[in-house]
Amino acid sequence: MFKNRNKIIIAVFIAWACLITFRLFNYTVYSRDHYLEEGNRHALRSGIIPAARGKILDRNGQVLAWTQRYNDLVVETYPGICLANTAVIKELQGKIKGLSPDKEKEKYIKRNLLPSEIYALKDYLSRYQGIRIVPRLERRYVDYPEVRKILGTVDSYEERDYGVVRIFGVSGTERKYDQHLKGMDGEYEVMQDRNRNWIPGTWKLKTEMRPGDDIRLESSLEEIISRDRKTDEGRKL
Repeated sequence: MFKNRNKIIIAVFIAWACLITFRLFNYTVYSRDHYLEEGNRHALRSGIIPAARGKILDRNGQVLAWTQRYNDLVVETYPGICLANTAVIKELQGKIKGLSPDKEKEKYIKRNLLPSEIYALKDYLSRYQGIRIVPRLERRYVDYPEVRKILGTVDSYEERDYGVVRIFGVSGTERKYDQHLKGMDGEYEVMQDRNRNWIPGTWKLKTEMRPGDDIRLESSLEEIISRDRKTDEGRKL
């Protein structure tokens, strides 16, 4: 009876060892690519490099409309994303003047960061999930009402998946040449750790960003102002 018991124990052990060996072989050989793909899918993040909108120039090359880049600090505070960040908000407010809550979107925002403020945030960006510096593009124009009538207006919307703000022409030259002015976004991918921090050395450019084309009007700034024209023809550079 004792011998039979030993045989049973040995048989169970051998069966268990065979099962473990089979599973290990299956993971490392047959299913390796599948699990690597799954791991990359969860850790790999794609992002957009927004294209700068092209400038609008007068006949002599004077800039009438251009895109200004700003950097904003965003601290997300809603539960399930980065609850730990709420503990450092007061500390951040001591370093970054003007960091205030946006209750509707459950986050704190400070617009138009200074270079010194961006440098002060270096350690926070790597330590805390949900603290981000978000680029923002705004359209600027020369301050002449006559010119603004011709140039028209733009509007914008946010692509939440990428956190990118899109600018598009609504009227005037901005709308007429929107396809030329808007350019083509670039795309990148990067690996993230469990806190959504970028893993050094994993950033990879997938698609090169192409800025928008500049548009030159057929009239000079002085001619536009003097004639107070409502429209003006343009041509792509």
